[in-house]
Amino acid sequence: DGHLIAVDKPPDLPTHATADPNRPDLVTIVAGTVGVNVADLGVLQRLDAGTSGVVMFARTSEANEGLARQFEACTVEQVYLAVVDARRRPELAPGDAWVEQAALAADGRGRRARIVAVSTGGQLAETAFRVRARDGERLLVEVRPRTARKHQIRAHLAAARLRIVGDERYGWSGPKTRMMLHAWRLSLAHPVTGEPLEIEAPLPPGFALAGVEA
Repeated sequence: DGHLIAVDKPPDLPTHATADPNRPDLVTIVAGTVGVNVADLGVLQRLDAGTSGVVMFARTSEANEGLARQFEACTVEQVYLAVVDARRRPELAPGDAWVEQAALAADGRGRRARIVAVSTGGQLAETAFRVRARDGERLLVEVRPRTARKHQIRAHLAAARLRIVGDERYGWSGPKTRMMLHAWRLSLAHPVTGEPLEIEAPLPPGFALAGVEA
């Protein structure tokens, strides 16, 4: 509408411009598509390049301020889906749910640095998980982050001995594939009208487990 744009970001596309001037990025593409300057788009989310799914942009300062208040107050509900390697967690079954509460901090430097759970220091992070389906050694997991830390979902799943399929930085060592993490739903109040909004990005082809629908 006149205040908001919701985009279904494909995998392997950075949200923001990178150091490589030849690499496309979502913000620049969206700005060019709607005919505005990059600086005129408000961006409150930052999906990792490998993550697909919903990204919300503000087209006006009023909408940007309203979105910022909701994200800061953690009243925006974000639901992700992940396909994970569960060989180390044979006990997990559909319906099982848990919450990871662990402080996170950077380990290493540069592009290969990881975010890891730490016992002292770091930033407190909380993520709720629920198993939606199991197919042999893989799980389809619903993920609801309750805080917004860098690589939070990826780090918490790694700490739970559940590697996201395709996420080589966090321990995936199987066949090379896209990172199976998808920003599925975004629920919030319209930052200008107050109308309830729920934006859903359908699962990409080949994402669901053995035909299991989200």
